[in-house]
Amino acid sequence: MRLGFATTILLACLVGVSASAAGEEGDIVDRASLFPTTSLFYADLEGSFRWRTEIWKDVHLGLAPHVNKYGIYPQLSDDGGGGKIRESTDLRLRLQPAIHVGERADIKAVVDLFSVQAGEGGASGIPGALSAGYGIPAPGSMDSPLSSASVRALWAEVHLFHLFNLQVGRVPAHWGMGLLENDGRDPDTDGGDAVDGVTLKANLGHGYSASISLDYPSEGKYLVTPYSPWNAPYDVGDLDDIWQWRIKFVSDPGTRADGTGVAWGIYSRLRWHDYSSLGAEDPTCLSANAWFTSYNCGEMLWREAFFFTPDVWVKAATRLGPDLLLTIEAEVVGRYGWMEATQGFVDDEVDTGKTFAGLGGVVRTYVTTTSLTAGIEGGMATGDEGSMAFGVLDRPLATELDYSAWSEGSPVRTNDYVTSFVLHPNFITDQILYRRVVGAITNSFYLRPNMKYTLWGEGESSLWVKGSVMYAMAFVPSATPGEASALGLETDVALGAQFSKHAELRLESGMLFPGEGLSDASKLESPLPWATRLFLNFSF
Repeated sequence: MRLGFATTILLACLVGVSASAAGEEGDIVDRASLFPTTSLFYADLEGSFRWRTEIWKDVHLGLAPHVNKYGIYPQLSDDGGGGKIRESTDLRLRLQPAIHVGERADIKAVVDLFSVQAGEGGASGIPGALSAGYGIPAPGSMDSPLSSASVRALWAEVHLFHLFNLQVGRVPAHWGMGLLENDGRDPDTDGGDAVDGVTLKANLGHGYSASISLDYPSEGKYLVTPYSPWNAPYDVGDLDDIWQWRIKFVSDPGTRADGTGVAWGIYSRLRWHDYSSLGAEDPTCLSANAWFTSYNCGEMLWREAFFFTPDVWVKAATRLGPDLLLTIEAEVVGRYGWMEATQGFVDDEVDTGKTFAGLGGVVRTYVTTTSLTAGIEGGMATGDEGSMAFGVLDRPLATELDYSAWSEGSPVRTNDYVTSFVLHPNFITDQILYRRVVGAITNSFYLRPNMKYTLWGEGESSLWVKGSVMYAMAFVPSATPGEASALGLETDVALGAQFSKHAELRLESGMLFPGEGLSDASKLESPLPWATRLFLNFSF
């Protein structure tokens, strides 16, 4: 990954704050420090280890290859008979180190030391996956010795007079309930959002804060020369960069001693993209010497795109009785924008521009007693009438793969107003429907009553059971495989144990009763999918 910009600013921040921080050292308590707390520099180390084993059956619903044949793991391909039981296991070791410079600055990182997918065969495939993705390279190789390690984030924070915070680098991005931006803080999620940029946050007092960020979610095409140390990549130019402003205003005074309180926030994101460099290399400018590639030897595609994304989040808790707490949390997010050219070809007679508009949101309300939490959750995300696309991975919404697919009868070509909206895949509500079949919440609304009961608890350790029932319907029936509204009913149950706050073990199972919207084109009866998963997470 490329962190040259972030690293340069990060080192500058260290030099600038070290002198002033030296005179403001104090005793730091309750820290897992790697250096004495009386020194100018001291460090903390946090992390987690995750093990997940999943077994599932009929998750493809007999729809493959028409639905979800790309990307999602496990691939929902047709196995012929539709009755094959599949298994998968994955492991991840994540470290989150932090270096503190007095009380004025912090350097933080999120590093996946390894994250391997054993594939079908479960735990028996782990040794092979580890040896293939994590090992010392062959002599002469320029790759990293830790070839499966991934630096997911690296940034510096500078604290100025308790009034301002300055963040520089690749920073995890999260907002509200995680519908729009989700950094993967739930240990059961994968990936997570992070942006390269600069953020200035002002602490306004009484729990109020405001921040503004200039980010670069994508910096376009990179080139690598074999003569640079460790194959360091460099950006070939700025025209293909995506850049955005993010503006946030938050009121979060914190919860009171009795658990009550109100927090809310307003978020706005403005994103620009003028050109894309996702096209192939231009053969007319390739160098005759294969060792040297022209810095501008890449096809630039005109986009002229702009998107405005507002978001509102609120969470409130109040006491209904001495042992009864009512909590309501909601988030609503919208999107409006346009792209003047969505295809990679230029044709004066064909207008490939599109307008985008969409809306999504979730409302969650629940009551909590000493041993019981029960509530109901409802969510929605708009769909699209024109593209006939269902889910997030099955069919294109705005572009076709090539010119030959851009025919008069193409639903993508004739769809000038794209109204679909997709909530973040890391916002997890179930085990099968949205997580595996659709890929994320889109073109639908759902209701999900749920409960969690603590069977035994002492201190930070507990044994609990939880369950939920979710019903989902499509907004645009014509975009579903069965051309019907009902997506189905899913039931999920789980038995879990919490060992202090550092270890959790869960056994979860779910079953989906598909509706007509998930029937295949011939309206044949869909199979009855189920999934079972074992989840183990250690944190330190």
